Amino acid sequence: MNIKYSKKKEELRRDPVLETIAGAKEFVTAQSDKIVTTLVIIILLFGGFQIFSYVRRSARLKAQNDFGRAMLLYTGKDISLAKEAFEEVIANHGNSPQAGYSAFMIGHMYLAEEKYDDAIEYFQKACESKKKIGFVRGEALEALATCYEAQGDNETALEYLQKALNDKTITYRYPAIRWKMALINKELGNDETVKFFCNKLVSDTLALEYKKMAENLLATM
Repeated sequence: MNIKYSKKKEELRRDPVLETIAGAKEFVTAQSDKIVTTLVIIILLFGGFQIFSYVRRSARLKAQNDFGRAMLLYTGKDISLAKEAFEEVIANHGNSPQAGYSAFMIGHMYLAEEKYDDAIEYFQKACESKKKIGFVRGEALEALATCYEAQGDNETALEYLQKALNDKTITYRYPAIRWKMALINKELGNDETVKFFCNKLVSDTLALEYKKMAENLLATM
């Protein structure tokens, strides 16, 4: 009886399926600490990701709310408080798109006050934003050109207008930019460049507002 039992036990031990299961059991037992540790790490990573996502989402909402509050002050014509509110957005949410928008808005407020150096500082901040801010970067480049032109620095103004002309997010501003470049080049005596931009406007079917003015300028030349 004992011989038969031992033989059967030996056969079971040699069964490949049973051997695999037994081996797996031994492996799990031996590696249990490592497996538990790995599971804990996975749980912590997942939990950390969830927390990170929540914090990031919360920060984004806070930036949007703060920017919205600043815009309400601006549209309410409370310029001084609006400027402070936009400054707070830049200070508290520097890595958000709203920081770029806020710099752009402050730049325009200083531009309206003819404080060109201050306006340039904030338009530069808007241009340097590392976040996607849509057409704001292109419009900030054009605004920088306006500031430099107002200060009598036409060469620098043209540089920024060319940068704005290379920005694909503000194609709707191209006719106005080309017309401005034509006028500045006329003031600088660059007749061939004036003709170039005027001819661009004349052939542009979307530049109806500037076409007649460009034709008149060409006629005077």
